[in-house]
Amino acid sequence: MPENELSSDDLDKVHKVLDDFDDIFSKGEKDIGHNDRVQHRIELSDEKPFKQRYRRVPPAMIDQVRDHIQQLLEAGIVRKSHSPFSSNVVLAKKKNGQLRLCIDFRQLNARTIKDNYSLPRIEDILESLAGNKYFSVLDMKSGYHQVEIFEEHKPRTAFTVGSLGFYEYNRMPFGLTNAPATYQRLMEECLGDLHLNICYIYLDDLIIFSRTLDEHLDRMRQVFTKLRESGLKLTPKKCFLLMKRIKYVGHIVSEKGIEADDDKVDKVKNWPRPTSKEEVRQFLGFVGYYRRFVKDFAKIAKPLTNLLPTPTKSKRKTKASTKQTFEWGETQEKAFLELKTQLTSPPILAYPDYTHEFELHTDASGQGFGAALYQEKDGHKRVISYASRGLSKSEQNYPAHKLEFLALKWAVTEKFKDYLYGQKFTVLTDNNPLTYILSTAQLDATGHRWVAALAAFNFDLQYRPGKNNADADGLSRLPGILKNQTSIKIPKESIDAICQTMVVDKTPYIECLPISETVVDGTEDQTSDIPSVNIKNAQQKDPDLSLWLDFVASGIRPRKDQLSPSSYNTVLLQNFDKLVVRHGVLHKKTDETFQVVVPQVIVPEILQLLHNNFGHQGRDRTISLVRDRFFWPGMCRDIESWISKCERCTRRKTPTNVRAPLVNITTSQPLELVCLDFLSLEKSKGGYEYVLIITDHFTKYAMAIPTKNMTAKTTADAFFKNFVLHYGIPQTIHSDQGANFQSHIIQELCKILNIRKSKTTPYHPMGNGQC
Repeated sequence: MPENELSSDDLDKVHKVLDDFDDIFSKGEKDIGHNDRVQHRIELSDEKPFKQRYRRVPPAMIDQVRDHIQQLLEAGIVRKSHSPFSSNVVLAKKKNGQLRLCIDFRQLNARTIKDNYSLPRIEDILESLAGNKYFSVLDMKSGYHQVEIFEEHKPRTAFTVGSLGFYEYNRMPFGLTNAPATYQRLMEECLGDLHLNICYIYLDDLIIFSRTLDEHLDRMRQVFTKLRESGLKLTPKKCFLLMKRIKYVGHIVSEKGIEADDDKVDKVKNWPRPTSKEEVRQFLGFVGYYRRFVKDFAKIAKPLTNLLPTPTKSKRKTKASTKQTFEWGETQEKAFLELKTQLTSPPILAYPDYTHEFELHTDASGQGFGAALYQEKDGHKRVISYASRGLSKSEQNYPAHKLEFLALKWAVTEKFKDYLYGQKFTVLTDNNPLTYILSTAQLDATGHRWVAALAAFNFDLQYRPGKNNADADGLSRLPGILKNQTSIKIPKESIDAICQTMVVDKTPYIECLPISETVVDGTEDQTSDIPSVNIKNAQQKDPDLSLWLDFVASGIRPRKDQLSPSSYNTVLLQNFDKLVVRHGVLHKKTDETFQVVVPQVIVPEILQLLHNNFGHQGRDRTISLVRDRFFWPGMCRDIESWISKCERCTRRKTPTNVRAPLVNITTSQPLELVCLDFLSLEKSKGGYEYVLIITDHFTKYAMAIPTKNMTAKTTADAFFKNFVLHYGIPQTIHSDQGANFQSHIIQELCKILNIRKSKTTPYHPMGNGQC
């Protein structure tokens, strides 16, 4: 307790509370609380007793073990046993040098049915401490030993110490698989409504929080009263009261926000370079606990995670995985040092304030996703949390715009859902096409599912150039950020047309972006020159559009004989009422925008800009990009032709594989092919519920055999006794892919009788139509 920060009157108030509740603080090792409101049960899947082989206690420690067991007996924690179960003792030293008696409960835990009572999320607890100034952390005296074990299950905890005796636990010991769940359940029952309102309990760590001193003292009285009523005791030396900055569940909690634990930060600083896969795994496991403090954690750690074998569904190690070598190179060293640097100077994460709007920054790259959640307070933008993850193998094949979309969906609906659900927030992205993905973009089935998932959230999407989106470490792929940039002056109408969708919330961000004279050729990875897109001059030089400018400006609809015969002029004539002249440039008006009418001579340059330089989008996506800005007769046809001739698109397009035609199964003699299948009916009085149908494909002769089940053994037995013994051995049997037909028993039967086994394709029972 920081006595130097409290006045004498405040100290008197604190001492008064402590004196009133002096009985809830343990007076010694034997003074342990006890509560049997919640009793620990050990339900077993296999109740057959087991006995572990006895491990000898070192002679030098026998006296310490004897004294320790005597203390446990006097405290009522253990008792002598006659149990058929027996586990071994493991001896360890505490930090203070005292003996810790541990039991090897691995065999017991393997048989224990797991208790799914969930522990609270540490993140939820930490975030709920926002706005508080005073914190008190209480530590329970030998917390687990205050919990009673269900009487009938006590013998299952029996352990032997050789010549020193055979004992079993009365109270819950450390090491049992369901002990944390039981303890959390007990503490929540004892504290009742106080939990989540004035305090939080995470196992044996209890924290009281408040905004004022008087409020804190009142809350201490409420918590102490509940502990007294429950018969629970605290450890005086481990209780920290009225702290303004305190360590709790591995973090430093203060009025300002959440920080990483100083001790663990120092441990990271002095962490030696890993020399094996196991040491890499230990390092990543340790620093991963604080990944929310590190921007782009997954991306930084990727060279290290690549050293670890990829987990497979099979528990067996493959030869390939066991032969993987440990190679530590420059990329691993850089990642290791970067993680240490990031974690030894971590930011203070602010508490979320749900009365203020959130701001989310997202980004995707070829290595993974990154996201940062902010809130503005007192004119300063403060970090709430960072998040990142790598890409799966399938995601690595996604085009850039789909990765950006998935990063948005992941950040909103998964990583930060608890913050953002029901809140108004803004998403900033450096991917311009993403700004209209929820409204005008044409999406595939996957995209529609992602949009549906995002529909439950209330947010605005805003574009921000990549150079201003550095916190999400974005990849900038816009035409204005290219190699060998040379800014040139072009008309405002050209900028508006080419980059119209970049104008978000009436803020024309695009006017500060230069258009480059050189662009990157995505196919040959080299730059090539492209003339400036001067639409106004091109329209005036075009023989047809120059006339249309005059007609539209005068408001006089031209006659057909005044126009040259072409489909171009025919389409413009049909749309005459929608044509307008803005800033000297001919446009076609739509419900949502003004499309620039493009002369045929610069169509290739438009397609080069909006297809080749925008990531080689597909047909529908490119049409959408062009249609939002431009109009010319035959636009869709020209775009399809351009994409079909695009070398890069052609090279990456998945070739169409010609499937073999479906044909009927044919047979030429009896027993060449016999088909099997089961029919399910209502259970008869005799217990028969299924019918095995056996049909000869050539003769169409069929027989029905009633059975009580559909197991592989029943199937093989019925087929052999009722068909094979009477009609002979068929060349082939045909069935669906049911487990009974694909079983080892059927395979062995076919092997013995030299029968070929065929099957239908998955989810296509029509392939066994004879049955």
